[in-house]
Amino acid sequence: SRARVASERVRLERSAAQQSARALEKNLTLMGESSELLEEQTATARVLFRNGSINALQFVEILSRRADLLVSRTDAELALAQVQGSLLVTSSAEGVSHEN
Repeated sequence: SRARVASERVRLERSAAQQSARALEKNLTLMGESSELLEEQTATARVLFRNGSINALQFVEILSRRADLLVSRTDAELALAQVQGSLLVTSSAEGVSHEN
């Protein structure tokens, strides 16, 4: 029946969204760890740049990697928020369909 097909589709979409949310959460954890390491590297590079051990291009490269990570992290946080939103919508839809 159509109701069964629709219910199965919603269940599959919800399962996929849950898997996606778990993967994004794991990626965000890894990005957080990378961010901590890059912060340490940036602090060290700042000292090395000030005392002339590395040049400006090398220092900018480290800053660029940190900026790239921040952008990636923001993108992942946005994607996670969207997935969590879709999970809320499908939960609400399932609740409504079970009440009818």
